[in-house]
Amino acid sequence: MKIAKSKGVEDLGHMENKLKEMGRELSALRDREEITRSHLETENELLRRQLQEKETQLACMANLSMEALQ
Repeated sequence: MKIAKSKGVEDLGHMENKLKEMGRELSALRDREEITRSHLETENELLRRQLQEKETQLACMANLSMEALQ
């Protein structure tokens, strides 16, 4: 009986360690997700600005072309 109880305590200790390890892994994954999300949002904003600049340049060129045709 004492051996079975000891084995049960060992199993619980092992399970507790495994849960702690899984918690750390989950926390690390959440951190990576947040970093990735932040990076993508920054990259998206930069691309949005570049697109706006190109649209502005295109509109200016179109205006100049229209003026040249008149």
